[in-house]
Amino acid sequence: MRLTREVMLDRMAASDPAFNGRFIVGVHSTGIYCLPSCRARRPKPENVRFYDSIEAAREAGLRACKKCRPDDWAQGIDADRDRLAAVLATMWESPGRFRGIEDLAREAVMSPSVFFTAVRNQYQSTPGALLTSARVRQARRLLQSGGEVGAVGQEVGFESSSAYYENFGRRTGMPPAAYQRLAGRTDFAVELPDDFAPTPLFHYLGRDPNSLTERLTDEGVDLSVWAGEVPCRISLSVSGQSMRVCIDADRPVDVFAVHHQVSRLLGLEQDPRAFEEHVRGLGYGRLIEGREGMRIPLTPTPFDALVWCIVGQQVNLPFAFALRRRLSEKMAIPVGAGMFAPPTAEWLATRELEEFVPLQYSRRKAEYLVGAAQSVVEGRLDLETLSRAPRSEIEKTLLAQRGIGPWAANYLMMRALGSPDCVPVGDTGITTALGRFFDVARPGPEETLRLLEPFRPYRSYACYHLWQTLHKSD
Repeated sequence: MRLTREVMLDRMAASDPAFNGRFIVGVHSTGIYCLPSCRARRPKPENVRFYDSIEAAREAGLRACKKCRPDDWAQGIDADRDRLAAVLATMWESPGRFRGIEDLAREAVMSPSVFFTAVRNQYQSTPGALLTSARVRQARRLLQSGGEVGAVGQEVGFESSSAYYENFGRRTGMPPAAYQRLAGRTDFAVELPDDFAPTPLFHYLGRDPNSLTERLTDEGVDLSVWAGEVPCRISLSVSGQSMRVCIDADRPVDVFAVHHQVSRLLGLEQDPRAFEEHVRGLGYGRLIEGREGMRIPLTPTPFDALVWCIVGQQVNLPFAFALRRRLSEKMAIPVGAGMFAPPTAEWLATRELEEFVPLQYSRRKAEYLVGAAQSVVEGRLDLETLSRAPRSEIEKTLLAQRGIGPWAANYLMMRALGSPDCVPVGDTGITTALGRFFDVARPGPEETLRLLEPFRPYRSYACYHLWQTLHKSD
């Protein structure tokens, strides 16, 4: 997408790090060039010119800004970013080392306010939310390995038992002791948030009535998933304020893996209340009417979203569904009830391109799919680890993968990695819904960004609600 001056001025005013590398800001009144994310005093628009590269800005006689240090950024050097990333990497592995946000900020050599802003800008979250997620993640690991339930809360850094049980329960749907007892079970129940809206979830999972991996039933929905190395079919059904999960497999499975995938589908790590308050404050409450409490369902695994992005690009939805079904039929691993396991990275990485011809895949789509699978298998594209990286690094890594353009990168960040502020520009559904919602002609890329700008930093939620407006469900 070619950026207009208006879009670049807007992104400069927002100090948007997502546009670093897409253009350079030249301030001719001071003779410097900056990154779009620079937080120095805003120049007057008439004093600003935009350049495609640092070299072009230098040729115009400008020098590098000492605040945002664009030359360092271009060389991959950003001391603040790297120090912040190192601190958060330590936090994810050893959250118990940090009593709170002040400890994290001190480790990063930042004031708490600067630290908060840096995390918000680079990770689309707050330090408190990330630290709590890290504590719960580590608690799950320790409980799986047999850690004493009460001691685990202290070890991961929760300041009290009540904070431990409340946060663990909200993000997993069950108390720590119940979670630890999952091993060996063939069924379990996940407690749903009070405002949880199951109808949109079931509607999403039932979009393809002929799907071999997702199928609506009288009770709820059946899914085929991989629990570690074991393919299985799981049945989800709502019972009161709980989601009942039953596992059907021909041998023992990793129940913790099943629980993790169900938690992703339910969006248990999400809290849509801030977005809903934001939307009402804008006067756009009709966007969420009847869908209050709706989470964005993440795909069971990040790789599932990667496959869908490549399979579904530049084809209509019914044909994309057909292409996806043919992959499962080709791999041919049944899980019962006429359903088949979803394709794995290991299987796709070893396919010959000629095998996709009878499946009606274009050669280019087959190349992208096999190449992406090989990147995952070889560790060059680690989507789980990538989900904890800065937004700019996530986007740069995804765009470096053949077959992943801006639309797919934003879709993956939204549906695979849980990023709350993404816009899959060019998505037909979103542009159609935006036109209807604002009663305007179907917008182009620049107008799409302009219309969605008020919803920042929750544009992923806005996009998902816009998709839902296209099919009013009962």
